[in-house]
Amino acid sequence: MSKIYLEKVSLEKAKEEYLKIFKDYSVETENIKVENSNGRVTAEAIYAKRFGPHYYASAMDGIAVKASNTYGASKTNPLMLKKGLDAVIVDTGDPIPEGFNAVIKIEEINDEGDFYIIEKSATPWQNIRAIGESVMKGQLMFPVNHMIRPYDVGSLLEAGVKEINVKKKPLIGIIPTGDEIIPPDQDPEKGQLVDFNSTMMKIYGEQWGAKVSITEILPDKYEDLKKKVLDEIEKNDILIIIAGSSAGREDYTEKILNEVGRVVVHGINIMPGKPVILGVIKEKPVIGIPGYPLSALLNYYIFVRTLVYQMLSLDVPETPYINAVVRRKVPSQVGLEEFLRVNLAFIDGEYVAVPRKRGSAAMESLVNADGIMPVPEKSEGIGINEKVKIYILKPISSISKNVLFIGSHDYSLDILVNEIKSQKLGFDFNIQSVGSMGGLMSLKRGECHLAGAHLLDPQSGTYNKTYVEEILGDKKVTMVNLIWRQQGLIVPKDNPLGLGKIEDLIRPDINFINRQKGSGTRVLLDYWLNKKGIPSKSIRGYEREEFTHTAVAAAVANKSADVGLGIKAAADAMDLDFIPLLEERYDFIIPTDFLQDTRMGKILEVINSEKFKSQVIALGGYRTDNTGEIMS
Repeated sequence: MSKIYLEKVSLEKAKEEYLKIFKDYSVETENIKVENSNGRVTAEAIYAKRFGPHYYASAMDGIAVKASNTYGASKTNPLMLKKGLDAVIVDTGDPIPEGFNAVIKIEEINDEGDFYIIEKSATPWQNIRAIGESVMKGQLMFPVNHMIRPYDVGSLLEAGVKEINVKKKPLIGIIPTGDEIIPPDQDPEKGQLVDFNSTMMKIYGEQWGAKVSITEILPDKYEDLKKKVLDEIEKNDILIIIAGSSAGREDYTEKILNEVGRVVVHGINIMPGKPVILGVIKEKPVIGIPGYPLSALLNYYIFVRTLVYQMLSLDVPETPYINAVVRRKVPSQVGLEEFLRVNLAFIDGEYVAVPRKRGSAAMESLVNADGIMPVPEKSEGIGINEKVKIYILKPISSISKNVLFIGSHDYSLDILVNEIKSQKLGFDFNIQSVGSMGGLMSLKRGECHLAGAHLLDPQSGTYNKTYVEEILGDKKVTMVNLIWRQQGLIVPKDNPLGLGKIEDLIRPDINFINRQKGSGTRVLLDYWLNKKGIPSKSIRGYEREEFTHTAVAAAVANKSADVGLGIKAAADAMDLDFIPLLEERYDFIIPTDFLQDTRMGKILEVINSEKFKSQVIALGGYRTDNTGEIMS
């Protein structure tokens, strides 16, 4: 198994070899009522059964007239038409009386007792819908392999078509596997993981026009899985087996496929998603999908989406994309086609792509992404200021108005995001939490609209200004205060180890959890250690890093660490104890040009509001005395 897995092929070759096997693979047909046909694909040509409309109908509210009786009418020469003889009142949709051939709009006539007075002549057949104007009896309405749209349904009903022959929805069966996997309606215990992959795949499959079913979760038992695969392949057109596609001790998918079918490809040069298995059983596609969610979704999108459209004889819709510039070097492994999640911002007249966290399990990186950036397998990555194609996950109209924030993590930012949405301010406030230094570097590269920092200068005792001047140089920016917050030690409830000061971190019985290099919290810790003459190597866990205060608190709450340095709000959120050591200032760093932007103006209005400030104070460990004030 390991040997086969290592013989990975390119994505292009895998698609070519696998999909051509099923180029003539199609579904059966069925007759359904037209009103239930939206999104279905025609299995044969459809012809109109009647005219639409099937009589001459008035297109306006007004009077039906004989056009020849109106000739010569004008404002200086109004004509009188006898009611019932020369003119008959009609409403929109009424049949035109025999012998009449024009309709004058009701707003163009004057009612005078037994007569209608007109000041404008009519032309033959004006304001009259002709027989068959919308559809002619016997005409081809839709050819075979046409996907029915809502307005197609209306047109078919008008044409007297009550039932149509359509292709059945491709049936996709999903088998989730794994001893550690539980259904999403259960609460996981330690060592258990919730199966949400199946539900995501079901939703996508239904969007593409398939009918999807999910089996019970199968444990890692060879004979049980083999029996379920054979049962499900009889019921479905496409079969998906989640997990078990690698080369581990209990990864049985490939062995089963080789026993009851055949393996076409095992392993593709993509990341995430390398260990996919593309197989065939009884001439039907069977795909072994990796268990990591981003790997699973990528393989499912690439192969299953194509198979569904192919089975319905439809062209696979092109994924929308834009071209964007990358303003930093993005390294990548040669020989792997990598798909990176990115945020997008429209800055200085062009779209800028900023990569998010890598990894196959980090759903957050996809949930909060604006697009996907492919990195070709034969390259070593993306160069500085290189133009790249980005497959977008949101409407371009939304992306163009995004405000992208990059910098230090803080809970008050979540409140800001929610307020911007709840007040319908017309843009999204997207966040990348990379630490204070990372935010300033992104601002320097022109990757974001604003940054957030809480960097203490040990020499002057001031916040942010020294670092801004050093990193940003002559770039004109304005520092606006967001909050003051408490930094301190995050410890378990009731502080069982009796921790109280920085010096306690060197105790041999203490496991520490640190923040990443460049974060304001890491800068603060290193300042204290240097001031007190404590070598970092004397702290167990100093090299173990997390990117947010929440992650630090979670490590303490789950007992993988005894203590971390962070903010009080994170400790409160995890029901932990907090030992305050310092109150620090957290500022927005805003390019002065962007300070004049209407979006930034609305952001400042939000943070200056009493509603925002009261919500921040309620988090615990915050002060808003200077919120919204220009600090430098």
